[in-house]
Formats: sequence, structure tokens, C-alpha cells
Amino acid sequence: MIARATGSSVRSLQRANCLQDINQIYAGQTILVPRQPLAPQPLPPLTPGSGLAAEGCTSPTTQITNLTPGQLMNGVFSVRGTASATNFEYYKIEVRPDYASVFNFLMRSETPVENGLLATIDPAIFGRGLHWIKLTVISDVNLTPCVIPVIFP
Repeated sequence: MIARATGSSVRSLQRANCLQDINQIYAGQTILVPRQPLAPQPLPPLTPGSGLAAEGCTSPTTQITNLTPGQLMNGVFSVRGTASATNFEYYKIEVRPDYASVFNFLMRSETPVENGLLATIDPAIFGRGLHWIKLTVISDVNLTPCVIPVIFP
């Protein structure tokens, strides 16, 4: 996402920042960009709903309950739901823009949640457009993640 937005390459960003694993970039981390950012491109019009659907979200132990597919998220918002399982280890929340194939790590917790607050997200750190929010529960049972598409204006 950073490489694409700045007209750089993933390899250039990795070298410029001495990163052994390019997938280990976290929100708030300072990243050196070896090229100037490109001019912002206008977003295609997005209509809340737009035929979008949640992915996964079939396990009662891995649920995001307060977001609906295509929902317009104005300002900082809470992600609520359930993240628990037999032999629960932890859960994590990740976010990716629609044009990317890799999710960006947002947070992790070793405390299970039953119908409560999972995370708080500030859309300003991700940019405008369609984004996918992913809840993954890690345990000794293989659970399907819950992924919800929302729009950051």
C-alpha cells in the first residue's frame, strides 16, 4: 500500500528502512520513502452497501457484530463482537484497502472477548475508500476469520 501510494517499490521501501520482513510494518511507525508521493487520485464513487458482503463470520466465536458490509465509517469507531475459542491463544484485527491483497496488522489481544469491544479504529491512518476489517481468532482449532468491508470517507 505504501509503495503503491508513493510510486516506489516494496523492495525500495524494504532497503530504505532496513526491514527484514516487509510485512511487519505497524500503524504509527515512521517509514522512509525513497520517492516523492504521487498526487492523490480521485476515488471512484462508493455507495454504502454496493452489494458488498461479509466473508467468513460463520463461527459464533469469531464475530464482528456492530459493522455492516458497505457501512460508511465517519471518525474513530469501535469494532465490537466476539473473539473466543476453546484453548484461545489470542485474536488480531487487521485492515486492508480494497486494492491490496495483504492485510495491515492493527492490534492483537490475549484476552478473549464475549460480545464486547474488540478494537478502536481511526480511518485517518488508512486513507479514504473501501477497506476490509478482519478479525482472526488463534487457537488450537482452525477458525474461519470474519472479514467485513466498510468505507472510510
